[in-house]
Amino acid sequence: MDPLQEGLALVTQAVQLDTQGNVEAATQYYQRGIISLEQALIVERDAERRNLISQKLGEYQSRNEVLKEQLSKRDIVNRISQSSGVATLPSQQEYGMNPLPQQQYNYGSQSQYPTQPQWGTQAPYPTQPEPPRVRNDSFGLSSSMSNLKDPRFMTKSEAYAAAAEVCQRAAAEDEAGRYETARRYYLLALDYFNRALTEETDPIMRQKLTEKTLLYSNRADQLGAALGITTSKVLLCFHCSNPIDNVSPYKVVENKNYHSKCYESTKGLEREASKTFFLSSDHAFMKVKIPKKNMAPGETIEMMVHVQNRSSKVIKKVVAYLLKFETQVNVVTGGRYGVERKAKTKENKFGRKEFLGVNNQFPLEHGEVTLARAEFTVPTKTPLSELYGPYCREFELVVKCVFPKPTPPLKVTFPVSIALK
Repeated sequence: MDPLQEGLALVTQAVQLDTQGNVEAATQYYQRGIISLEQALIVERDAERRNLISQKLGEYQSRNEVLKEQLSKRDIVNRISQSSGVATLPSQQEYGMNPLPQQQYNYGSQSQYPTQPQWGTQAPYPTQPEPPRVRNDSFGLSSSMSNLKDPRFMTKSEAYAAAAEVCQRAAAEDEAGRYETARRYYLLALDYFNRALTEETDPIMRQKLTEKTLLYSNRADQLGAALGITTSKVLLCFHCSNPIDNVSPYKVVENKNYHSKCYESTKGLEREASKTFFLSSDHAFMKVKIPKKNMAPGETIEMMVHVQNRSSKVIKKVVAYLLKFETQVNVVTGGRYGVERKAKTKENKFGRKEFLGVNNQFPLEHGEVTLARAEFTVPTKTPLSELYGPYCREFELVVKCVFPKPTPPLKVTFPVSIALK
């Protein structure tokens, strides 16, 4: 079946289930429909249809996220209610920790939800602001758990076993009303879950682990809020579900956190540059977006190039090409220090292509031009030198606006990877 027709059929069924209040089944159909629509968006060539598919895809994704959050909260409430064997535990309708300082979280009942989903508007379900993720802090383990190893040095199976043991202890402390100790065990369990996530490759298991991580993280946050403990954030990457540490750079797009490499591999790379002129307010601006960082010889990619010319200079054309840098380290004897290592870098330009726009929009004297699908093909044969000993080979994609000489070009560069045979 055509991916577009299949996706539309699935989301139609999802909307019907959503209207009937069957949230679990609706999320499954939404997820399957979203995957089909994403496949349809990749193969669709018509610009208007692509915009329409992209708009509806965003609406269905937003609605699916609302339902998933709702299911997560309901699951937390059900787990707490099932394990409550003492009077001091919270009820289904609130997370206030008796007899700790009251901090209630009323998520409402199913009857409070509207029966018809409202697309294009704010999510109809009442949503609770997502609490910050918490990082483990040090505390003394009980004697029965003192033999647990540091999660950084555990295998996947060891991390699974440790997480299960710590979660069982945390639930027992939670039932007994020792909330501060329970919170610390919940935080320790998160470290083991995160370790298992880094080693797990099965997508289904990764999804289940992510759900458990969020469940125990939310419970630890609720206990910390009631105890008046300030917590620090632990962010999870939306793409790979691995934690984001405090050192590595990351991106936040549409309230979703990504590792920089994860974002570039899924959303592509985007660069922009501007140029001003001496003793003038004139300027030129260029913005370029490529779909991915990894390329293969003979592959054609579609770039988006947007150019603005607010100057008296003429932009003759847009040019794209690849740059290859080969750095080789040579050992030289008999120098000042006896033995020296010298690095020599060679630069090579190849795969040049010019873009003049639709109906020859260049040269551009003044105004702006958008090349929505500037196709660039990686050459089938990549010129390579024979290198011996230690060496490094890197590639860059260069896109530039060419001015009449002697004005330097306006350009952006992308670090790319080319799969060499």
